[in-house]
Amino acid sequence: MNNEFNNQRARMYHAAMCAYPLAREEEIHAFGLKRFNPNVVLDFGAGDGYLTKRLAELFPGAQIYAADPST
Repeated sequence: MNNEFNNQRARMYHAAMCAYPLAREEEIHAFGLKRFNPNVVLDFGAGDGYLTKRLAELFPGAQIYAADPST
């Protein structure tokens, strides 16, 4: 896959998640993240940072790192 294709997919995903805010919360629940208790969390492909913020709320004792190669 080329870089432009990946960027287009990321933009489409971001648009869908913004259009359907409950989908973001459903995505978090689908991963079953609440069963973990990490010390460190890496959100690679952080996009607009929404999930990063939610991870920080879910795991207040963890160090949270976010990176997005498209920025």
